[in-house]
Amino acid sequence: MQYSSTSQLQTEPRSDRMNWVKSVVLLGLLLAPLIECAKLVEVTPVSGNAEDRKFPEWFKFGAATAAYQIEGGWNEDGRGASVWDTLTHDHPELVVNRDNGDVAADSYHRFREDIKALQEVGFNFYRFSI
Repeated sequence: MQYSSTSQLQTEPRSDRMNWVKSVVLLGLLLAPLIECAKLVEVTPVSGNAEDRKFPEWFKFGAATAAYQIEGGWNEDGRGASVWDTLTHDHPELVVNRDNGDVAADSYHRFREDIKALQEVGFNFYRFSI
């Protein structure tokens, strides 16, 4: 059995209120400079047409993807499980919605379509891993 005095019971709510007030004041102190800086930013509308905003001919566009986020096919063609595959299979509760990369964007099976889509958009380079 624990002993607690009446004075302890009365000071705990006051302490909680003080911590809350301190937090609100600290938040205000942190936000005030950001709000003032935001007032200094001038937003100007974009004028002209798309022809005025083209990249020079020499400019090359590229894209890259990381295997786990898009690949899928985690257990095909002799590929072993990655660290993330193992983690999400052994502890799905650690990930929002218990999601994993088993299928992902399925680039493992659809990489030719992905490359074609990038070509259609006008990309010059694509780096990916399988």
